[in-house]
Amino acid sequence: MSGLSAAYALAASHNLTNYTIIEAQPYLGGRLHSVPFGSNPSAAGAPYIIEAGANWVHGLANNATGAVNPVWELVQAFGLRTTRSADGVPEAFSRKGRVDIGRAWEDWRAAWDRFLTLGRERQRRGLGDMTARAGLRIAGWEPGDYIRRSVEFWNFDMESQQSPDESSWFEIANNHYYTYHGFSDEEHLVHDPRGYVTVATGPYFSLPKEKQGTLVLGRPVTELRYSPEGVAARLADGGVVTADYAICTFSVGVLQSKAVTFHPALPRWKSDAIDGFSMSTYTKIFLQFSARFWPQSEYQLHASPRRGFYTQWQSLDAPGVLEGSNILFTTLTDEESVRVEGLSDAEVREEVLEVLRGMYGPENVSDVTAFYFHRWNSNPYTRGSYSNWPASYLPASQKNLRAALSARLLFAGEATSYEYLGFLQGAHLEGRKAAESIAHCLREGGARGCLGQDWFEDILAGQGTKQQWQRRELQD
Repeated sequence: MSGLSAAYALAASHNLTNYTIIEAQPYLGGRLHSVPFGSNPSAAGAPYIIEAGANWVHGLANNATGAVNPVWELVQAFGLRTTRSADGVPEAFSRKGRVDIGRAWEDWRAAWDRFLTLGRERQRRGLGDMTARAGLRIAGWEPGDYIRRSVEFWNFDMESQQSPDESSWFEIANNHYYTYHGFSDEEHLVHDPRGYVTVATGPYFSLPKEKQGTLVLGRPVTELRYSPEGVAARLADGGVVTADYAICTFSVGVLQSKAVTFHPALPRWKSDAIDGFSMSTYTKIFLQFSARFWPQSEYQLHASPRRGFYTQWQSLDAPGVLEGSNILFTTLTDEESVRVEGLSDAEVREEVLEVLRGMYGPENVSDVTAFYFHRWNSNPYTRGSYSNWPASYLPASQKNLRAALSARLLFAGEATSYEYLGFLQGAHLEGRKAAESIAHCLREGGARGCLGQDWFEDILAGQGTKQQWQRRELQD
């Protein structure tokens, strides 16, 4: 998303067309990945289009301020089909059938509101960050039994991909505020036959052919050389692409994997910023059945003594979505995602079916006609789904993650967005910002200071949002 957003901004806003887009995979979109699946009987057996990656628009528009999520603007501009996701209490089942989660759900919502309010209040007072687990405890929430743990997983991990123990209280509160208060608390599921990837590819391919630069697909970058004179990217097939400026949109997971070599080696302030961040995985497992056997509601919760074990289920055979499709999917995160990626498709399929037999009775579960999931963590070009902010990570470290090298090699992606970390709007806006920086530098003739970015050689211990970091050096 970031790369295509940058390309469009360069060409459409600044008439800069001498650029090259290098994509390691044979398709555009990265973690926006729309794939054919199953069979649509009302379309002569043609497949449906499902979203293996990003699937929702998080936050639409704030009528009071006029702020609109730029991804929502793109969805509307291209007329993509969406449906508002249900936000009430889901129907819940254990391995023995239906269970009541109403009280636990009410307790969570009350504690969550306090968690968000206290998190921002403590920042204003200059207090130190804690884990989200500590914040939830202060707000009055204790996970307790397996039903409460399942409710917590549904509401927390399904957004952040990681547990409260692994996440920053302050940055979870901030991230929630910028999207759901800044725009709205609505979430829309995208289910368009053109794919959600259209929000990235649509603007780019709407450019006149002469403004689309050079597009290189299926050729991974293995080495990046940078200097005050420019950047050279060596590809896996031995080819080399040179440029005055470059935008690196690798995920944090790819950067952490060291699959790409940098010359000169990354300075410590940059490598520490990369290695200190978190990248996790969000795995959607899709099944199409010969007949529907689950409730008419959009969501179902599986309460298991094992935390995060096939907790969330979502029906695409829901009103206004893919009605009549008999498609259901379940979502895993973090360690459970990594675990199933190590299993065969047949093993995962049988495990999923065993859970469904417990929820609905073995006699009710119909035959599977299609099965699919994407292994995001194993994919060498993604190494996960999106990033998460750990409690020990400081805002100055994220500035270092975003900062350019030699004022020529820029970094952009959802992970470099402070306000919209982990969200598609973050990736989109960061790509645009990087393009604006390059356009400014070209207008300034590459003058020192044209990027207007700074970084921190040493980040001193500090607390809260009022902390001060000692700047050792400044890089333009």
